[in-house]
Amino acid sequence: MARRKEKRTESSLYKARTPSLNDVTAQQPPIQNEERPAASKGFMRKDLARVIAEELHRWAQVVVYALPVLSIIITRNWDIINKTYQLWSSPLPPLSRLRGVFEEAPGTRANAAIVVLARNRDAGEVVHTLKTFEPTFNAKYRYPYVFLNDKDWEPQFKQTIADFLSEVRAVNISVNDTLYLRFGKVKEEHWSWPAHVDKTAALKDMRQMADLGVLHANKESYHHMCRFQSGFFFQHELLKDFKWYWRVEPDVDFFCPLHYDPFMFMESHNKTYGFNIVAPEFMATIPSLGKTVKAYMRERNITSIPPTLKLMWNETTDDYSGFHFWSNFEIGSLDWLRSREYGEFFEYLDATGNFFHERWGDAPVHSVAAGLLLRPDELHYFEDIGYRHADRIHCPIVKEKQGVYGPCECDVEELKRRRVQWGIWAYSDRWMNELKKWQRWAKAYQTPVNLEDKRQAALVGQASDPPPVLP
Repeated sequence: MARRKEKRTESSLYKARTPSLNDVTAQQPPIQNEERPAASKGFMRKDLARVIAEELHRWAQVVVYALPVLSIIITRNWDIINKTYQLWSSPLPPLSRLRGVFEEAPGTRANAAIVVLARNRDAGEVVHTLKTFEPTFNAKYRYPYVFLNDKDWEPQFKQTIADFLSEVRAVNISVNDTLYLRFGKVKEEHWSWPAHVDKTAALKDMRQMADLGVLHANKESYHHMCRFQSGFFFQHELLKDFKWYWRVEPDVDFFCPLHYDPFMFMESHNKTYGFNIVAPEFMATIPSLGKTVKAYMRERNITSIPPTLKLMWNETTDDYSGFHFWSNFEIGSLDWLRSREYGEFFEYLDATGNFFHERWGDAPVHSVAAGLLLRPDELHYFEDIGYRHADRIHCPIVKEKQGVYGPCECDVEELKRRRVQWGIWAYSDRWMNELKKWQRWAKAYQTPVNLEDKRQAALVGQASDPPPVLP
């Protein structure tokens, strides 16, 4: 018993002398921030550098794999990206913000339609155009819109347009209301390869043109569009009962409110073709057009350059100068385009296959046709309509004119300051000088919109200065 008690006592003493972990921690002096050995620091730096290098390598691999994919996506969608940028950057005038305040103007209407060639994906750009075209003109005059597409129209496109027009005019417009809206599909034979064109050879020529930097040269759809607008749009079933058309494009701006009806003006003054912007063509797109026109003239025994064609003919080289009326804005006679004379001229051009072997556009084709077939006084320059398409803007010289148009939000200099990316070639000094020559030429043949002073109008028509000819 005494021995077991002694053991317990020793055990208790041992436990009492054994400190706990907390006691040991409490008794130890605080750890000083001792310097780590240099070798340890070196290892840490190496570890950190290795981690950074691995991360950089991993991200480099991501970039290497992602860049080709991103490049393909951008290339395939470049048109959409570029047009979206233009859409966001466009300086819409305050008129575009007006809604539901336009009542239909009284008076007689011409047998006319607004013609829009578009695609299903262009709904936003079409609405962009309508934001200014409706307030400046058609919300008051309410001519029907004819939308044409080489594909079937999607219901969403139709509904988007109907909803917008309903909002602007404060009336309920249905997609099936043909009084305001008509949607049609282009015939396949009008948007496909014609039998007389060697498609393989044409595609080769298109690639070569693209390599030389010719815009849109390698886009088959663009060639089809130019041929369709040159020779077929006016044959469409939806336009057969109309006599006049106003061509309107997606993603354009109209700046000046019109207080007259351009269709009625054209009709009452025996005009046939109206335009707004004149421009020089990129000659690489039409290298043989002038020679073809001369060959056509020889076959028709036209021995001298007609007076209207002189405006766009280079007498030094005896060739087409490239001067043309920019056809994205046109107000014209459908009867003229459907005439035998125009049809024969188009068929002659089309037989060459150069809507595909070259990149003949509808603007020079319409312009040369007007030069050959129309008198100067059958053309009209709509100087009073403020208009923008892509990088070119036309602003009226006179912003206010009683009885013609009202407050105009078009100021070229202001637009150049705000949107300089649009102005680089559109406002070159050389081209502005050419435009002034054209304006003097046009003045000799223009019928003033305001005919209050008929004596002055007669004097303008008998201008003594001969019309200048562009080089």
